[in-house]
Amino acid sequence: MEALIQQLRLLQSSTFIYYTKAHGYHWNVEGILFNEFHEFFEDIYTDAYEAVDTYAEWIRSFGQKATFDAPTVFATSAVKYDLGQEANNPVQMLQSLLTSNEQIITDLKNAFNTASGANEQGVANFFADRITAHEKFRWKITASLKTTMGN
Repeated sequence: MEALIQQLRLLQSSTFIYYTKAHGYHWNVEGILFNEFHEFFEDIYTDAYEAVDTYAEWIRSFGQKATFDAPTVFATSAVKYDLGQEANNPVQMLQSLLTSNEQIITDLKNAFNTASGANEQGVANFFADRITAHEKFRWKITASLKTTMGN
């Protein structure tokens, strides 16, 4: 059970960092496709924000405290900020979100296997739903990068 709780904490922290990146990109994106990216980043951060709360609720349902302080969130997140990138470049923003999204998918699949192995089907179902959501965003981000990069 401890491994499952640690994976929930990792995913809560990683998803929170992913959320703040997408929200910051929503605020700062510029360019000819501003409106499309502004709305797309909102879709991502809205989905991530809701997931962060659900991760915390699952942690609490297992009798543990959910992480909420920034130093711990930063320390336990597998998703990192991309320091030094332009704050308004949509291609860099998409690439950063894609990298973060891929990390979360990997961690979700590991957590799904742990939950399934522990016969915790409720949380396993939650992880499966999150995998589906992140795979859909992977498709949308990848398609957007092809358009913006002229591929």
